[in-house]
Amino acid sequence: MLDPETAAKFLNFMSGGAGICNLRTLTDCPSKKANPTGRNSSLQLPILPQDLLQLEAQNKQGRGIFWVVNEGGQKAADISAPRALYVDYDGDDLAGFLKRLDTMPPPHAVVESSHGKRHVYWKCHGVPVAEFEALQQGLIAQLGTDKSIHDLPRVMRVPGFLHQKDKAQLVRLLHLNENLPAYTLEQCRAFAKPLLAEKGRRTLRQPKLTAQATAPAGRNADVLAYFNNAALNLPPWPEIEAEQQAYDRKCITSAVAFLAEAGHAENHDDWQTVGADLKGCTRGVEGAEPALTDKEAFDLFVQFSGAAPNGAAGDLEYRWENIGTDIFGCGALLNRAKQAGWEPPPHPKSQRAKLTRALADTSNTVEAEAHKVSDDDLITNGKGHPVTCLANAVFVLGRAEKTKNAFRYNELTGNIEYRPYNTWRPLADADIPVLQLWIQRSAMPRIARADVEQAILVRGYAHKYHPIREWMDGLQWDGVPRVNTWLHTYLGAADNEYTRLVGRLFLIGMIARIQQPGCKMDNMLILEGPQGAGKSSALAILAGKDYFSDGLADISSKDASLAMRGRWLIEIAELAASSKAEAEHLKAFVSRNTERYRPPFGRLEVSEPRQCVLAGTTNVGTYLKDASGARRFWPVMVGHIDLEGLERDRNQLFAEALHLYQSGAIWWPTTAQQQALFMLEQDARFEADPWESYVEQYLQEESKTAAAEGKECRVTVANVATCRGINLEVSRTTTRENRRIVAILQRLGWIQKRTKGARYYVKNNATT
Repeated sequence: MLDPETAAKFLNFMSGGAGICNLRTLTDCPSKKANPTGRNSSLQLPILPQDLLQLEAQNKQGRGIFWVVNEGGQKAADISAPRALYVDYDGDDLAGFLKRLDTMPPPHAVVESSHGKRHVYWKCHGVPVAEFEALQQGLIAQLGTDKSIHDLPRVMRVPGFLHQKDKAQLVRLLHLNENLPAYTLEQCRAFAKPLLAEKGRRTLRQPKLTAQATAPAGRNADVLAYFNNAALNLPPWPEIEAEQQAYDRKCITSAVAFLAEAGHAENHDDWQTVGADLKGCTRGVEGAEPALTDKEAFDLFVQFSGAAPNGAAGDLEYRWENIGTDIFGCGALLNRAKQAGWEPPPHPKSQRAKLTRALADTSNTVEAEAHKVSDDDLITNGKGHPVTCLANAVFVLGRAEKTKNAFRYNELTGNIEYRPYNTWRPLADADIPVLQLWIQRSAMPRIARADVEQAILVRGYAHKYHPIREWMDGLQWDGVPRVNTWLHTYLGAADNEYTRLVGRLFLIGMIARIQQPGCKMDNMLILEGPQGAGKSSALAILAGKDYFSDGLADISSKDASLAMRGRWLIEIAELAASSKAEAEHLKAFVSRNTERYRPPFGRLEVSEPRQCVLAGTTNVGTYLKDASGARRFWPVMVGHIDLEGLERDRNQLFAEALHLYQSGAIWWPTTAQQQALFMLEQDARFEADPWESYVEQYLQEESKTAAAEGKECRVTVANVATCRGINLEVSRTTTRENRRIVAILQRLGWIQKRTKGARYYVKNNATT
């Protein structure tokens, strides 16, 4: 895409902003059948982007755009004053050139004329014409650049236009220091070290070049960074031309509508002139592609003529055939409209157009924003330098070959992963300053660490992946059933209806937590057996070593939530050591589907759906202390554990479980299964209260008495507190003791009732 705004800015600054700027066009691309003869032209300063329309047309049809650096005219005899000293670097020792350049004062402008080639300018004033060549030769001798670039009427390529000798590429303005004053004659003599005439001939000595020279970080470090900045890939020529033609067509349509509304169709001469301009838009300039087709131009002419009073236009087809043609019709038409007050619509690459598109954009995902990386997304300031901001940091990371595919977001761990070479690993703190330094040297010297961190987050989040889900996608079940019997086959458990159901539900639940993070899975498998039996090793094999943990922190702290990130199965060991209070915490912890916490140094609370399941291990037979929460635990006594067999068949176990999940299988017991199978196993592990036998005997006696009298058996907490074996005084019972009695009553199947403010307990199957 041509960039007339940059061209105008460069020419205005380098030419001083007043007077005349002389230009020349020379053939770059003979295949476009351009006239090989150079064309000279001049523009009044200051130059506006729209003043370059004719040069744009010539550039499109294969001509290179050049400017005469010095002031006065196109020939040596016409030059009245040098505007700048300059060099043309086109060698293959960039590092050595940069080292020599760093010995010079800062330049005013750096232009990339083509890949690997640079023009460097130092503006000057007060330099006599007679001294110019000597100063140029001295500068060339010190920097080792093209020896021929010392004549007064030298022309150089204008940035913002295409260089087309080989592959079409944009001539880029890499650096423009508009705040730097022009160098005086004495300053120029000091750094250029002119080579003066000696015995009728000039001697031009080149310095010895060092092949392994490296660029230092000297006073020109900010400029050198632009030299090292790799050129961005431009879209191919047809795309460049098609985009510009679409914009030209939009401008022409807008300009014709404006002229019609302004009354230009009412004047016959104006009406005929606009018609000639439109007809010229169908011809192009010296072989360039026309801006309009014949039909498009005639349709616009009809619309424009509709504003003529009383049908003054007459037979439009006849008039159109006989009207004259202005070969520069497009530029002439747009200039005519601008003089009348018309403003062109925003260019697709302008900041105003970007804002308009942004306001109309309905996408709201980080992925969508991170993928919006293209040539026109680099935000620059008025001097053409990249602005130090997050958007530009995202742009650099998204376009550079070394980083555009180097970040991804792990949905299991919640971490950004980085691939500096060929291996993925978690992003480390030490990576941030390295990447920050690279961005500072290549594009934005003042980029902050915070911007780099946020840019990495955006780029990573645009490439999300889930390691376990991707692994599951590659599983193929061989059709052999294993899921129902895996606890018996590999862990040595009894082979019965209960263990078959527990094994099936647990594996499907593991699948569900990955496929549906945060789904209800408030049950915990408990493996019972002696120490050293291999219970923990079996769980580690089941989850995979990278996704298993047996080091969970205090479950009542946020550290427990942090420790669950990146895990698929977490072991809670030695359940028998839990107190009653700890059992309450465990019940609540197992029931949670979402982790909410604020990470260390984080500002906002994080809400993460659980992706892991829990399993417990113990070597004792009674460990459940909370009767109300016992249903959450699925105890299984293990025997001889076959770790090798479990590891061998692990993939097939999960392949079958995935098949069952995708077939709609559930991963929780039904009410009937809970009552018939699970409650028996859970009750056998319950750690009974020593008072329970006394309360149970008391309730049996009271039930017999009530039945003999034909009454409903009703008891209160106070009644139970005074029974034989407990023998508490009602007036001295504490809240803790009352709760203890209530827990025993509930465990024995008694429920609370209330009548006229009185509270009592009855057997669960009693009628009132």
